[in-house]
Amino acid sequence: MQSTHPFSLHRTIKDNGVFVIAEAGSNHDGSLAAAKRLVREAASAGAHAVKFQAFTKDGLFAAAAYTRLLKLPANALDGVKKIAFKKEWYPVLVQEARQAGILFMSTPFSPEAVDDMERAKVPCYKIASGDIQCVPLLKAVARTGKPVILSAGLASDDDIRAALRILKRNEVALLQCTVSYPAKTEDLHLRRIGTLAKRYSVIAGLSDHSTSAVTPAVAVACGARIIEKHFTVTPNAKGGDHAMSMSPASFAAMTGYIREAFVSLGLDEKRLTPQEKKELVFARRGIYAAADIPAGHRLREADIVALRPCIGISSAKWDSVIGKRLPHARMKGESLTKKDIR
Repeated sequence: MQSTHPFSLHRTIKDNGVFVIAEAGSNHDGSLAAAKRLVREAASAGAHAVKFQAFTKDGLFAAAAYTRLLKLPANALDGVKKIAFKKEWYPVLVQEARQAGILFMSTPFSPEAVDDMERAKVPCYKIASGDIQCVPLLKAVARTGKPVILSAGLASDDDIRAALRILKRNEVALLQCTVSYPAKTEDLHLRRIGTLAKRYSVIAGLSDHSTSAVTPAVAVACGARIIEKHFTVTPNAKGGDHAMSMSPASFAAMTGYIREAFVSLGLDEKRLTPQEKKELVFARRGIYAAADIPAGHRLREADIVALRPCIGISSAKWDSVIGKRLPHARMKGESLTKKDIR
């Protein structure tokens, strides 16, 4: 369904062609100043939205079970506290984004984070691939009535349909995603984008975990109208998603490729451009005398030749000219006109 909320994915895509999200994630490394810089740089790089991830250690992990399952040290998750998004940042970054001319977004990982985002009047929600089955989180987002972008990286058709039932009153978009960091080219399966759009009658796009600047443009050719790509201002930094994120320069190049790809899609039926209409004369061929032809001569194929430009009789009329009598003499290289055929 289309949103009646002030922010609408359909309207945004109608205005921009492709909605580009800079996924800042946790690449702020726990610094508000760094988060503000990410907002500004994302806007400068051509993104329409910048998105952060709103998680806390206790709101996302059962620490003992998680570390035991992965055979990690008991304190392995202590670093999460450093990069956790702080709820007091919301109003600051929403304002920063407004001033930069870019939309602020966030991925909540708990119902409490949804409440924080509502207080900050965040206009659109993103649900991570891993949470497509998280009923309490989906219900919390559904209650907002706001647009939702749902990553379907780990999802079966049943998973998607179940989530859409919960989000039935929200405007929903689905993103193809490969949950690998980074994702290999052969694992991207961009054809699924068109399948998602057709099967579920939604806007579809790509949450791209590859390191390629070209893949999003290919995704646009496959029907993507939302592109999400990891973004950092410190690509050589340790931790977070820095290593698989695009720098401002690379992101700017990517947005250029995306827009070029979208514009190049054009129409699904042939319409001649003004330049092509001019080329109709110069690129096509007319019928010319292959040798001097006397008046009264009945034309044979050997008497004529198809050459550019197409003036007089078009070479498309070749068969209809053969056998006709020429009332006027024509010199070699002269074009034949309708007056010359009887």
